[in-house]
This record gives sequence, C-alpha cells and structure tokens, in this order.
Amino acid sequence: HTLPSIVNFMVGNVNQTSAKLMAAFEKGTVTITEKGFCYTTYTGSEPTIESKKVVADGSNFEATLSGLDAETDYACRAYISYQYDGNTGVIYSDTQTFTTKAYAAAKVSLPSLTDISYTSVKASTEITSLGDGTLKEKGFCWKSGSAMPSLDDANSKHVAVSSDDFSATITDLKSDNSYYIRAYVITEVNGKEMVSYSENNSFTT
Repeated sequence: HTLPSIVNFMVGNVNQTSAKLMAAFEKGTVTITEKGFCYTTYTGSEPTIESKKVVADGSNFEATLSGLDAETDYACRAYISYQYDGNTGVIYSDTQTFTTKAYAAAKVSLPSLTDISYTSVKASTEITSLGDGTLKEKGFCWKSGSAMPSLDDANSKHVAVSSDDFSATITDLKSDNSYYIRAYVITEVNGKEMVSYSENNSFTT
C-alpha cells in the first residue's frame, strides 16, 4: 500500500477573524476517510485532530477557518485520515503559523483649546476615523501636572454627545494650574470595546 501525502500547504486571506487554508495531496492506494485542517492558538506545540479542526469538502483540499480572535497567533496543519485492511491512521503536513489582523482603532484629532479662564476651558476636536468599530462614547479627559491623561488616571472626564466634531466646556478647574488634556473615543468592535486617544495638549488656567 501507499500512504497519502500532502504538498503545497498554504495559508491565505487572513483577516481579523478568519483565514483560508489550501493544500494539494496525493491519494496513495489507501482509502481516505477524511481530510481537512487542524489548528490551535500558537504555543509552540503542533495542532492535531484532537485540537480544533475543519473538514475540507469534496475533492478540493481547502477550507476557511472562522471565529478566530483578532491579533492572535495560530498554528495549523493539513491532515488526511485514512484506513486500509482494518487499520486507521492520520497523515499531517508541516505546521504553518499565522497571525490574525488587528482591528483598526478610531482616530481623533488633537483638541484645540479656547476661552481659557481662571477655572474653565473650552476643548474642541473631531473624529477623523472610527476604524472598524461603532461609536460608543467620546469626550475629553484631563489631569493636572501630569502628561498623557487616560480614562484610568485622569482627574476627570467629560462625555460629549454631539456629532463627529465635538466640543465641551470644562469647568471646576483650579486657577493658576497647568493641565494636560486628551480627547478620547470608545468604539465597539466584535463585542469588545477599544479606547483611542488623541495627542496630548496642555494649558494653564
């Protein structure tokens, strides 16, 4: 008997949640019971049919992996299950690795600052791109005496509710104080939230 062999195993069309796998094979003289691709997140070990698998339909040796996680390393192999004379076995290709793409984050412009007074400032900016997500929240966060404020460590934030061009009058500031401010945009992509920030700006009341 002659066992099947797998050649020209390739990975293509990789995006955030899917990838297309293709291979060619030589059938040999045994009975092929199943062929397809097995895959797992890449940890250095090789995937097997005990990992996740997708079966290749028909005579074409190709299939699409779906439901993958973005920005994740995967390992995959083509496989052929066969039997002859009551015996069964599995042939594997070499392992290929690939990384799914990242979702594009939103982009927001540097806030322009006007009407600076003893205890307030007006900040204005615009969203230049929502990336791959849908808008959940937008606004400004600021912090006294410390650059690059974020939503985690800011003194406070102001949520804006207008269009892509948004502004806010920030009040209750301390007089004669230096502040750093950034605009932020929260988008939702595939059920997950992404926070994007503008460049840093600063002002003194």
